[in-house]
Order: sequence, then structure tokens, then C-alpha cells
Amino acid sequence: DVVLINTAAILIDQNNYGVAASRALQASYIFARALLSRTEKPLRLIVLSPTTAQHAALAASLRGLYSTAAREFSHFSFKIIEVAIDTFKRGLVDNSLPGIIRNELSLWNPEENYVRFTPEGNRTVRYLKEFQPQETHHKKITVSGHYLITGGAGSLGFAFAQHLAQRGAEKITLVGRRDIDATINARLDELTTLGIEARYIAVDLAESAAVHAMVASLLSEGPITGVIHSAGHINDGLIRNKPVDIFMQVIASKVAGTINLVEALTENP
Repeated sequence: DVVLINTAAILIDQNNYGVAASRALQASYIFARALLSRTEKPLRLIVLSPTTAQHAALAASLRGLYSTAAREFSHFSFKIIEVAIDTFKRGLVDNSLPGIIRNELSLWNPEENYVRFTPEGNRTVRYLKEFQPQETHHKKITVSGHYLITGGAGSLGFAFAQHLAQRGAEKITLVGRRDIDATINARLDELTTLGIEARYIAVDLAESAAVHAMVASLLSEGPITGVIHSAGHINDGLIRNKPVDIFMQVIASKVAGTINLVEALTENP
């Protein structure tokens, strides 16, 4: 079979993480689509990643991409290997990383596709476990404040807004890509009848400068109590049929949008 190693999770610029993460995902998608569509030979892919918050976030995104690819292409399987940053740096010097890779190839199990080595060298495997919700009791939001909801032009964002308004929120800002229209105005009116202050702002979350400006403007009016990031772009299709520009449109709000929101909120606490 064919074994390939993806280092996209390593070669990222942590000073410009949003752009770097999007480019790494774009390159990984182009690579997967081009290769998997042209061969039916068994193909195993290893993704190396240092264990830092930013690297791990990108590795988790790659896990989602490659999990989807594995469902579409039966000859494909993958494994993400996280190692402590010190171990990673040392492995580049003493050539111990190839030994880790060889060992993981010998232990290959498609169900064990996310392996992490602790600083002490202990091997752990991440599994997905079905969540079993417990009976809950709705609690009124007692902290008066301002809630920011992205994806505010869509039904999901509006549902969150209704939920918050009915439970004590006093002010809600809905954010979406498209310009305000009659439908959005009607939803704002409905929220207002629930006794809250509601407004809509048109912002492309993939645009870092626009997101930073929006957050700074909102914070100049007072603190933001909570954020619900429900923005998304749906364009279903198989990897083999989906051009890279469509893929980038789909992930823009969830990848760049999330990063831009976090950075703007962190820089303006």
C-alpha cells in the first residue's frame, strides 16, 4: 500500500493563524481530492502535529475532513499523531519521529485515528463516545446583558435568539452575511415583542478586519455577555465532485469565522 505523511498541521504561522489554518485545510483538501480520485490502491495517511492549542485545533479539523474522505473512499484510512512540542522538536534532532511513525504503522487500526503521546511518552487514543443527555431543568438567564448570535439571518440563529429572549436576555445582536431584508426585519420585530432590544448587523465573518471592527464597536457600548456561533454554509456533495472553491466557501464561517471571533473577543475583553 501507499503511506503518506501530511505536515500541514506543523507548518502554520501562529501569528496569523486564521489565514494559515484556512490555507492548510485548502492544501489538504486539494491533496485528498486529487489523490483519492485517481487511485484505488490502499492508501494510509499519517498527520503529524505538535500538541499545542492551535496545532491541535487544526489537527481536529483535518480529522473531520479525512473522516469524511474515509467514508467516501473505502481504500483510504488515516491517523493523526500528536506529540508534545518538546518531544516533537527533539524528534527532529535525534531522528526519533520516524520510529514513532513506524510503530504506529505496525499498530494500524482505522478506528484508532487520533493518537496522542504525553510528555512522558505515554500513548493515548481518542475515541468518540455517544453523549447521553441527562434530564435538565430550564434555568432563567439571570445575568442581564448583551448576546451576540452569528448566523443571525438563518432559522437556527433566530431560534437561539427566541430561546434567549424567552429566558431573560435583554439585548441581542444578530449577525449574518446578507443585507437586512423583510424576513430579518420581521424576526427583529418578533424579538422586540418579547421585550428585548434586537438588531441585525451584516458582516462577513471570514473578513478579520470587519469582525474586529464589529466586536470593538459592540464592546464600546458595554460588555458582551455571551456568544453563540451558529453561522454556517451548506453545499452538500461528495469530495470527488466538490471543487476547492466551494469547499473553501463551506468552511469559511466555521474556520476563519471562529478564529476571527475568538481573536477579536480576546483582544477586546
